[in-house]
Amino acid sequence: MVEHRGRRWTWHAIGEVTPSSFEVRIEGDDVGVVVHRERFRSQPEVRHALAASGLECRAVLGMDEVDGEVLLHEPPDEDRHYKLVYIASKGRAPEAA
Repeated sequence: MVEHRGRRWTWHAIGEVTPSSFEVRIEGDDVGVVVHRERFRSQPEVRHALAASGLECRAVLGMDEVDGEVLLHEPPDEDRHYKLVYIASKGRAPEAA
C-alpha cells in the first residue's frame, strides 16, 4: 500500500510477462483499476535506439525518491536507483562562445 497526501493506492503484482517486462494492477482512492506494464531495456539498447532516431545522448541519471522528492544522480547505479533518466537532443549542441 502506498499513501500520499491522504490518498491510498495498492499495487498487486500480476507477474512477469516476458523476461524483461512485468505487470502490476494499481487500484485505490480516486483511481479506477489500472494495469501498468514496465519493460527493462539495457543502457546499450536505449543508447542505440536514441542514435537510430537521430538523437544524441547527453546524460544518463539515476533516479530515486527521498521524503517524497525525486532526486537525480550522476553516475547512475542500477543497483541503487530504481529508474534511469536519459537526456537527449537532436544533433550536436552549439558550442559556447
